[in-house]
Amino acid sequence: MKLVLSKKLIAAFGLAIVVLIVISVISHGSTARLLATAGWVTHSHETVAKLETISHWVERAETAQRDFLILGEDRYLVPYNSALKSIDQAGGDLRELTIDNSHQQQRLGRLLALIHARRDEINESIMLRRQQGAHVSLPEVLTGAGAATANAIHDVISEMELEEQGLLKLRIDEVNNSARWADLVITASNLLAVALVALSGVAIYRDIVRRERAEDALRAAEQRFRTLVEQLPAITYVAALDAESSTIYTSPQIETMLGFSQAEWMADHNLWHKQLHPDDYTRVMADIVQSQATNAPVPSEYRMLTRSGQLRWFRDQAVIVHDPAGQPLFLQGIMFDITERKLGEAALRVSESRNRAMLDAMPDLMFRLSRDGLYLDVRTSNGDILLGTLLSDVLPPAVARQWMACIEQTLRTEAVQFIEYQLVLGQTVHDFEARAVVCAENEVLAIVRDITDRKNIERMKNEFVSTVSHELRTPLTSIRGALGLIVGGVAGEIPPKVRAMVEIAAKNSERLIRLINDILDIDKIESGKMIFNLQPVELMPLLEQAIDMNRAYGQQLDITFELESQIAGAWVYADSDRLIQALTNLLSNAAKFSPTGAQVLVSLARRGELLRIAIRDHGPGIPEAFRARLFQRFAQADASDARQKGGTGLGLSITKAIVEKLGGQIDVMIVPGAGSIFFIELPEWYVLDLEHIDGDLLGGPGMSDASA
Repeated sequence: MKLVLSKKLIAAFGLAIVVLIVISVISHGSTARLLATAGWVTHSHETVAKLETISHWVERAETAQRDFLILGEDRYLVPYNSALKSIDQAGGDLRELTIDNSHQQQRLGRLLALIHARRDEINESIMLRRQQGAHVSLPEVLTGAGAATANAIHDVISEMELEEQGLLKLRIDEVNNSARWADLVITASNLLAVALVALSGVAIYRDIVRRERAEDALRAAEQRFRTLVEQLPAITYVAALDAESSTIYTSPQIETMLGFSQAEWMADHNLWHKQLHPDDYTRVMADIVQSQATNAPVPSEYRMLTRSGQLRWFRDQAVIVHDPAGQPLFLQGIMFDITERKLGEAALRVSESRNRAMLDAMPDLMFRLSRDGLYLDVRTSNGDILLGTLLSDVLPPAVARQWMACIEQTLRTEAVQFIEYQLVLGQTVHDFEARAVVCAENEVLAIVRDITDRKNIERMKNEFVSTVSHELRTPLTSIRGALGLIVGGVAGEIPPKVRAMVEIAAKNSERLIRLINDILDIDKIESGKMIFNLQPVELMPLLEQAIDMNRAYGQQLDITFELESQIAGAWVYADSDRLIQALTNLLSNAAKFSPTGAQVLVSLARRGELLRIAIRDHGPGIPEAFRARLFQRFAQADASDARQKGGTGLGLSITKAIVEKLGGQIDVMIVPGAGSIFFIELPEWYVLDLEHIDGDLLGGPGMSDASA
């Protein structure tokens, strides 16, 4: 546009110079007047030309809008957008040309407002065409909607042209007042007309160049679109709506997916029907009919045979394209290969069926629980009754609290947790074992098994073992005493071979007595007959005492005990003898299963309101599969290893029972390849300083009076 304006200005200045030379030759005295008059004439012609330019581009915009509304092709919006830019530029030029004419300025303001209003109307119709189709926007073309605004635009242009023509006439009349200037005025007018024609030619030339560039851009865009389509992992196609649904176009992916070339596929109109699986044919054709009836895409999934005979699944989403009159033209769509998805779905169904069969064969109860104890899913015959209820609504308060603690521990540690509890069903007490594992965020999967029969067997076994142990301890004590006297020489000297055999018998009797004592301790703890002398105990001296008591045992195995931390003022409310018994079991186990020359590390730390005693060994560790039975009676990870190391398999069970009786808990942390860490957590006991406590907290003024 800048190039056009510069040529117009050059022509105008050239015309002015020619007029000035002619007038200077004819009349030196009137040169200034004639030059001024010629300048105003040029000014009027430029104004009229700009008005004609606006009228021209308005018509071009109207034409482009009609073409787009009828055909719906974006290429018709290119001249429309170009016309808008030209109108804006011409409006700015007119504002400068009419700056000295207030009437024309007012008309120009009305003209630009009308043009903006018409632009909004055209943009709205274009948007309707894009969003709702030709059937909504075409009535505007047919009824001539917007003609009022267009007529108003032309009326204002006509008014401005009339104004300019009137001014032009007055100015020409001024020149024609003198006959001497008549020929010069005509010549000047002719020259001005030639200049305007030249400017118009330049404008036309530029418009042609612009069209060619737009067409080049359109071809480039089409090529880019084709390249994009051919790179998609799908087959794109255009098919005719004839009886054979003959293919008009198909993308090259047809060869990689089905084994047929583009030329083969488009040449044989029946090839699609031949390759479509017979069982899917009727359904797919019904989808096409439905799409035609509803004028909406109907996705369809079907099987096709490749050239090599393989069966592949496709998801086909096609749409019928209509002409502006609403008549169907052709079918275009895209086919995605979904074979892998279908195979995965089939495998998933088989897997689900197998898993469901396995679950149905299990005698256990299974359910999902939320963090707050809500039943989310239940696998029982009457599970619907429990859905949406809370543990506290179904179970006794103590059992519900036990479950809530288990859920919280499972979510916190993300490790499998085990609990046992009893419920009265009918007139019978049933024992249950439950394990919980994290299955989702703030959710656990619980598996519950009725272990009543197992518990009854265990109770009978324990009663039998306890009875036998009581009956064995007295004679074994006598045997141990007698063997000790013999080894001590009370019966006189005995041969070396006999002494060795007697010493073996004495050691085995000691081991049997320890086993019987452990069994009796377990029985006493579970029956509540073991007496616990509870009192405040400072832990650091107690740990040092336990280490000293086991130091000699460690030296036999070339193991040293190391107390890592020193925490003064750490007290618990416990039975010191029983707590030392528990610590001795852990220390001896750590020494027994550590390699020669290793250290067993003992530490004490505060964890909130709890005190944690940790004992770390550097042995082979504990198998994960054995962890669930670690604290059960007679539990040993490796029976052959246990025979080599010694032990009854009751130490950890006794330790766990003692710790729980003291209000604490025991657990183990497995360090892969670096041993295990057993830890005991006990509530910390605080010594109250009564001298610094407000009397009101201890009973009010009465306490002070009593002490006085």
